[in-house]
Amino acid sequence: YLTLPPDRLKALLVLMQESEAADGLIARAVDAGCGQILLSDPGRPPFLAVAEACVDDFYAELLPVEACSQRHHRGFVLRLENR
Repeated sequence: YLTLPPDRLKALLVLMQESEAADGLIARAVDAGCGQILLSDPGRPPFLAVAEACVDDFYAELLPVEACSQRHHRGFVLRLENR
């Protein structure tokens, strides 16, 4: 699992969206034979842009998720199936 503070995650997602090198990260994971790739986020615009590209380019789906503890949390999981 990769856990980053929100500002660093946003920077990474922007990099993934704008850079051919970072954009290739998901493609390299698919090419390496990873069976399933999961990315999660509360739904920030850079993440949703990357998710949209992955849905178009890979076997991906964007799933809404909720977690309830003392607080209610909502977000998304991007699931890529490498078939």
